[in-house]
Amino acid sequence: MARLLADAPLRVALACVDDGWAAACLRVAGRIPVWAGRGDRRRIEAVLGRLGLPGLDEGDADGRLLPGLSLAREGPVQAAPLPAVRGPLVSILICTYNRKDLVPQAIASALAQSWPREVIVVDDGSTDGTAELLAAREDIRFFRQHENGGKARALNRALAEAQGQAVLVLDDDDLLLPGALHVLGGGLFANPHLAAVYSDTIYFDGETGDVRKVFPCSRAPARMSRRVVVKQIPCTTGAALIRMSAQRRAGAYEPRLTRGEDMDMFLRLAHVGPVEGMPIPTFLARSHDGLRGTAKGQWRKTDKDSENERALAFIKPVFRRRWEQLSPIPDRTDSHAWAIGLGIRGLLPQALQELARWPAPYTPYEAWVRTQCRIPVVPPTPEETLVVVDDGDPGSVEQVLTSEVSHQALWVCLEVPREPLGSLQIHWPGEYGARERLHSWVQPVGPVHLRTSSDPLWGPPPLADLSQLPDLPAPDALVAWCALVDERPPVANRPGARRVRSPLAVAAARARQALKRGMARRALAHAGDTMAADATWCGGWVLAAEAFRMMGQAEHAAFCRDQGQRLQELARQSLSRRQAA
Repeated sequence: MARLLADAPLRVALACVDDGWAAACLRVAGRIPVWAGRGDRRRIEAVLGRLGLPGLDEGDADGRLLPGLSLAREGPVQAAPLPAVRGPLVSILICTYNRKDLVPQAIASALAQSWPREVIVVDDGSTDGTAELLAAREDIRFFRQHENGGKARALNRALAEAQGQAVLVLDDDDLLLPGALHVLGGGLFANPHLAAVYSDTIYFDGETGDVRKVFPCSRAPARMSRRVVVKQIPCTTGAALIRMSAQRRAGAYEPRLTRGEDMDMFLRLAHVGPVEGMPIPTFLARSHDGLRGTAKGQWRKTDKDSENERALAFIKPVFRRRWEQLSPIPDRTDSHAWAIGLGIRGLLPQALQELARWPAPYTPYEAWVRTQCRIPVVPPTPEETLVVVDDGDPGSVEQVLTSEVSHQALWVCLEVPREPLGSLQIHWPGEYGARERLHSWVQPVGPVHLRTSSDPLWGPPPLADLSQLPDLPAPDALVAWCALVDERPPVANRPGARRVRSPLAVAAARARQALKRGMARRALAHAGDTMAADATWCGGWVLAAEAFRMMGQAEHAAFCRDQGQRLQELARQSLSRRQAA
């Protein structure tokens, strides 16, 4: 999707099935999604409406969005601002230092926002003519600091001048997508309990403009904000919109931080109120080798040794101070999250001190945290298994794990082609692998809980074992199993999630739908298609038994039921032998 947005014309026809996510991404990027008569228009319109975005358009298009998120472009690459909307004022803060060539682009992207906004630019002692260039502009509120004091000090000056009900910090070399405030503003002001909302980031090459990678924001539920932010920053800075009242309560930026000021602010914001992510890109971060830091000490980002050394030097003392201010941390799970955060930042003695507060017995997760902090401990034997099928949004793997993992043996089936776990820092012990067929990989212990990244809230009852699953790629196997047991199948939260391809899964799902509608003969036909696709899976026979029972043919129903039970028992024995081997 990121590459598609970079290459899209102004008007794009939806020539593929869409649940609203693709249309929303197009709108945020200043493109106009055109209805092409595919999928459910009402669902797409509902998603756009919830995000505060204009609906679908009619008529001709300059390109088509095809299945698999590919683009057939017939017109030039082009984007435009979104229609104006009414809402509370948002203050966009830009602090700059010697970026005369880049800061006008950042300002232009801020001014292109159709949400009510003010753009405040603070020059932090530039010597390259940046201040003179900005002072001549009348479309921004400009302030100048004659001595270079660092980004945190410049941000505090900008905050002191801000008049909006929310604030967004935009770096002077980055860009907002045209509909950024439509999404972020709508999400924040529609949920008064949230201190901040944030979204995904697209990184692009500063020289060529090519897309480099996508950084998904944290998908963890808002109630887990405090636990998540201590492990990793939940988003990039420019992808976050912060409620001004929460910002004031969190306090000013730490002036001694040349690096890590965003990490520190999120630590404090999460204790003011919950923060939550929105799985849609709104922000473009520029990858380049420009200088970082203040005039007194600069380095290049590509110098990884200097980058990491300087970052840790700034972050360690502040992170330790925030921990000391919150101690003793009353919640056991939050405390273990802090131990991870302290360990990541090189504060191992403090991590050990935090863990020493909690006596045994330990869950597998708590035992793993201790091993990460070099405490020898024998992990308890888990009594249950959690299988997560990574079949969609990469950020949602994190949401599932944050919500679910405690005492289970963890298996994450990486289905989506990408680097393992993308940019996410997952802090859970378990088995991760790009494996499709669960039978050949998972070695379950006790009841098996199934989850998917495409639908983090999907939580069917646990399976006694994997014998009811057909031997198919994992997403197809889950759909077929749902048809077998009459369970709601997972619903993708975005396109790009792998679509069901197996004839067996499609036929089983159709059989279940026919049964729900009381169409027994049609259900029987689809059950036959299921058996034709794989006569060794119990599901086709079970579905046929239900169809015969609905038709009043008890003898046929009993025969099919017995066949299904026999095949399931054979599958169970085969799995037992495989696991023993």
